[in-house]
Amino acid sequence: MTIEHDYQQLYQQIQLQIKQQELILYSLYQTRIKIKSQLLEQVLIQGEKQADN
Repeated sequence: MTIEHDYQQLYQQIQLQIKQQELILYSLYQTRIKIKSQLLEQVLIQGEKQADN
């Protein structure tokens, strides 16, 4: 194996890791949006209940 081949292999591994990390970040972002939506919905429901009283 040549040094060039080693670097090529390392580059490919890093690219794969970057893709995996991007997927994790996207998943975390989606989860964050979902949680924020649920919290907002709860606040709105509580506000409606208080307005009814």
